Amino acid sequence: MTYSPQHIPHSAYHDINGLRLHLCHWAAADKPKLLLLHGWMDCAVSFQFVADALGGDWDIYAPDWRGCGLSAHQIGGYYDRALMLADLAAWVDIISPHAPIYMVGHSMGGMLAAHYAGAFPERVRGLALLEGFGIEDGDIHDAAARSRRFIEALQQPQQWHNLGTEAAVAAKLCQRNPLLDEAQAQFVAAALTRQTASGCLIYKADIKHKIPQPMPYRLSVAYALWQHIRAPLLWVEGGLLPHNRYLQHIAATLDERHAALGRPPKTTIAQSGHMLHWEAPQAVAAALAVFGESVGNTHSKK
Repeated sequence: MTYSPQHIPHSAYHDINGLRLHLCHWAAADKPKLLLLHGWMDCAVSFQFVADALGGDWDIYAPDWRGCGLSAHQIGGYYDRALMLADLAAWVDIISPHAPIYMVGHSMGGMLAAHYAGAFPERVRGLALLEGFGIEDGDIHDAAARSRRFIEALQQPQQWHNLGTEAAVAAKLCQRNPLLDEAQAQFVAAALTRQTASGCLIYKADIKHKIPQPMPYRLSVAYALWQHIRAPLLWVEGGLLPHNRYLQHIAATLDERHAALGRPPKTTIAQSGHMLHWEAPQAVAAALAVFGESVGNTHSKK
């Protein structure tokens, strides 16, 4: 048994920066536009549970990042975050060319959304970060070893192994995300995988996404970008459960990161790990509803 969506998204494709990229659209006429940005190796349609929970109160768009979901894969190279940021800028111009837009970013999607909001503050009306607060600060003394790992990864391309069945993938998802119910896990498993011509089940995401970025992540650069964000912010985190490895990795600097973003309102969803939009879509939708009302009220007073 799998999850039955209440609102079926429409699919659209656009040629952006040399690739054919896919967009999910849960249409709601005359409602505020909301752009949902998924994380690393995830896909747009995994926001289905949140879209259903929002109940038609938003005109929702969710792109598949290049090399994810139904978007095209790069022929070579690696998935440079700066180029993905340029993709995001193109999506905003397509979806809302004349007005700022609400954004929600999960994990990597939140990191890129915050970067965009700092670079183009006039284009973002409100920004909710679902555990998209940056990763561990990179060690500049690791630069030589990192460059070596990057080049070796390009020279020795990997291939996905056979995942077996969607049921096996769903079971693995439930193990990693124990608050995800079986029907939702089956839905996500189907969304993340595809059958090859030889009958193997593999992930849809391009395995080149696993090639490490050549330069270390610099928290100081993120802080500098965040200073330019003008949009109202919402910080959403899962409870520090054993399976939330993301927050565990940055726990020592979590308060510092919150301060660098200007200490925005914080929502903690106790019964969720890192994959909040899978494990706690109702709670995420409730937080976004309150946030949208507060931003709308703020704008109406200006």
